[in-house]
Amino acid sequence: MSKKKFIFARALYPETKKQTDKLFTEGIDRGNYIGFDSLTEYYNVKLGCTTYIGGIPAHGKTEFLFEILMNMSEFYGWKHLLFTPETGTPAEIIGELAHKFIGKPFIKNDFQMSETEKYQADAYLDEFFTVVDAGEGDMTIDDLLRIASDLKKEIDVKTLSIDPWNELKHDFEIAKGREDKYLEYMLGKIRRFARENKMHIFIVAHPRTLRPLDGKYEAPTAFELSGGAAWYSKAESILCIHRPGIESTAVEIHIQKVKPKHIGKKGMIGLFFDWQKSRYYEVDLNNEKKYAHPQIIYNTVKPINFYEKENE
Repeated sequence: MSKKKFIFARALYPETKKQTDKLFTEGIDRGNYIGFDSLTEYYNVKLGCTTYIGGIPAHGKTEFLFEILMNMSEFYGWKHLLFTPETGTPAEIIGELAHKFIGKPFIKNDFQMSETEKYQADAYLDEFFTVVDAGEGDMTIDDLLRIASDLKKEIDVKTLSIDPWNELKHDFEIAKGREDKYLEYMLGKIRRFARENKMHIFIVAHPRTLRPLDGKYEAPTAFELSGGAAWYSKAESILCIHRPGIESTAVEIHIQKVKPKHIGKKGMIGLFFDWQKSRYYEVDLNNEKKYAHPQIIYNTVKPINFYEKENE
């Protein structure tokens, strides 16, 4: 049996010192700005990390995930691998992304995109998005990680999105039937994969319980996701997407956990969703709409120097 390989570090080990010197001179990577000034203080997307997205069904988890991915492509040229069978067929998923890119839907109505715009969307999405579908079979975590590894080598894919978690085939027997132990093992495996491959992995998860409040439901916490506390203990960043009113355009983004701490902090911010464009926006002090725009990065996140005072 081969021995496990462990990595040891001390401050004056040559490789360790090389890395800490780089941190000292260049600062700590705070991650990538995703397009909304109000969110920058709380959450940014860093390669080598994971984000879990929870929320009540139909409250916009997938819409917000697609917003992040589109902005990462538009701002930084990132390429993405998507497993999101609940969204529809691969063609329907591409249609959803095209709606976000053009700001008009495929569906025949007064706002439908033109044939030329459809060709523009096809060309753009073909470069930056790969959709994987299990067809009539099953998809496992190992299947997805193998595909992601191949695409990392082939086209330098930067993200993997699993939407939702329960669409994968899970074998709890590897943890003697215990879902919590299975989650701890698999989420740890996914986190290590993200770090080793310098990718960001997004996982959308459904809550197992909902808490009613005055005829509505409160935003679920990570502890209420199916599998319980394992989600919180293994998480780096956790977002909850919540609409206070089902017919409202207002959306609450609850930042429930953030690691590493330099990319943000816990809190909540409000955005709005434009149904016609299928894009999120924030409202400035002049009550003007501000969409995330590839040519206008309002407040690009910068590294934190060790000697700069951090926000409490």
